[in-house]
Amino acid sequence: MNGKVVLTDEGIPGEVLEVRPVSEKRNYVESEIVRIITPSPDRIKPVCAHYKICSQYQYINYSLQVKIKEAQIREIFSHNFGLQLEHDFFRPSLQNSGYRNKIQFNVIKNNGSYSPAYHNAKQRNSFTPVDNCALALEISNKVITDCINGINEYKIDWVKELMVKTSQEHSHVMLFIKGAIPFGPSNLNKVVSDLIKAHGLKSVVYRYSEAQRLTTLYGIDYLNENICGYDFYIGAESFFQVNIPALKLLAEDIKNHALPNVNNGHLADLYSGIGTFGIILSKYFKKVTCMESLKENISFLKTNATANSVKHMDIISGDCGDSMPALQPSPDLALIDPPRNGLSKNALAGIAALKPPAIVYISCDPATLTRDIKFLSGTYDISKVFAYDFFPQTPHIETMVILRQK
Repeated sequence: MNGKVVLTDEGIPGEVLEVRPVSEKRNYVESEIVRIITPSPDRIKPVCAHYKICSQYQYINYSLQVKIKEAQIREIFSHNFGLQLEHDFFRPSLQNSGYRNKIQFNVIKNNGSYSPAYHNAKQRNSFTPVDNCALALEISNKVITDCINGINEYKIDWVKELMVKTSQEHSHVMLFIKGAIPFGPSNLNKVVSDLIKAHGLKSVVYRYSEAQRLTTLYGIDYLNENICGYDFYIGAESFFQVNIPALKLLAEDIKNHALPNVNNGHLADLYSGIGTFGIILSKYFKKVTCMESLKENISFLKTNATANSVKHMDIISGDCGDSMPALQPSPDLALIDPPRNGLSKNALAGIAALKPPAIVYISCDPATLTRDIKFLSGTYDISKVFAYDFFPQTPHIETMVILRQK
């Protein structure tokens, strides 16, 4: 179209498509597919009707998904750092469906009855009803379905969100409910009782507002998970990776490739969450410092350190951008696992001032990862890169970069 590159919503390399322009930019045209004239042999039928919202790659054969993501990371490091990555740097997921140990839905009214729903892309007040999610574990889908059936049976109009968390082997299943009113005696008790009997739930918790504490309706308010031989207690609202086998691969790569040639004095686990990496790596260091800002994470971080007999851990409560000066002495290894928006300017400046001999940077956004590594590249060389498919059927990629001081 006028010599510009045409981007489609669901094209696969090699296909012949009829497309309709949607938006014309300076150097390219955004379009949507009208008709697939010659489909790729890698095109498959999506399992979910709502796949465009939560699993946009569901129409692509998984082997090609891996190749697309691998090529993307290779291009990023070649273009930005002149680095040719090793042939085996990419770690595919051991499962490409039913892998998520956490699934969360809004509850909306749809054609006169209540239904689980996902937010539509970039539209926080627009939703699409969901019958079943192929990314979630089977038990999670069953709990959500039966909970919604109960909500409809008793005409409960104040449940707004449902989330199911599960541990490995499905030995512990938690239902987390958010509602529009404070919890009290109601028909929701009957729904919860039926779910416990049907699915063996071990935890049911309820939240009315962020200003109030969680109400435990049944069992305990946390999940128990074992990673690399360590026990972790995970709160209903604590962040934890959704793909446990991929998390174990990442932890093993850190131990095998980041720890060699690093002094065993001091490990700093920044944005530590509930202490996953700090605890897994604790036996290799004389001192561990975890830095975390969220109160619930800090509470479970302390619990997890005690549960795993990690007595040489210090905890700094605060934002990494503001609290970096408190990190003394300077760590021998800084492990950084920030949120999607990456490191703030203050956090980057703080790390640059500390000058740890080695850094492990874990990122779920290649763009912010690239930005931050460019900032650090004056002092550090890229030693190793691994990428992980934590989120099959989606465009998302987790990347781990090992940096060593020049």
